[in-house]
Amino acid sequence: MEAADTGLAAGEQAFLERCRSEVLHLRPDATTWVDRSCVVKWRRTENATAMAEAILALLPKDDPLPSADEARARLPMVQWSSGGTDGMLHELNVHLPGKGNEISFYWQQQGSEAPYSVVEALRLRGVGFHTLGCPQYPGASMGREKVMRATLDGISFTLAVYNRPAPIGIEPGIYAVDVDFSDAAPDMAALRAGRYPGGGGRAFAVDPIGWAADCPDPE
Repeated sequence: MEAADTGLAAGEQAFLERCRSEVLHLRPDATTWVDRSCVVKWRRTENATAMAEAILALLPKDDPLPSADEARARLPMVQWSSGGTDGMLHELNVHLPGKGNEISFYWQQQGSEAPYSVVEALRLRGVGFHTLGCPQYPGASMGREKVMRATLDGISFTLAVYNRPAPIGIEPGIYAVDVDFSDAAPDMAALRAGRYPGGGGRAFAVDPIGWAADCPDPE
């Protein structure tokens, strides 16, 4: 087996063991289905690899926030349109605003659940998370959303993930990831006003009826 394959297999095994332990800690009765659930979660994490790497490629590190042209140059894996602000990353629509300090990813497919887990993909790369808030929508069919402050090597950014599995076959499943690399993290007043990455109106979701301090990852 190649060294890279060995590392990947070891990473998968460690992920599955951690996932199993975490699930059983919360649900001791999950022994009959926990392994299948963790395998699905690993596949979603693998599918989010390109998205996670695109996000980390835009971290400002020692440099100031890149210009839009510099940001696009850091993302050769994206097939950019002629205008340069929109592109495709496999099955994900990518949008890069003119300032270069934000990026968003959007997936939609009729009658489906999203095949991504970007939070887990970033965790595998050493990113830590602190929850800023979770909007509470009045119905499960409106999806779930979580706004987080993410940190890697002392550099922080704001990440919002929205996930809506299709409630019925004729409606679309939606997965949206919005990232802001600027220094300021939105406080609760800003969250309530929709002033956060991707905020101010999600597809199929009415205004939140409240905000929770924490919630499960919307994967």
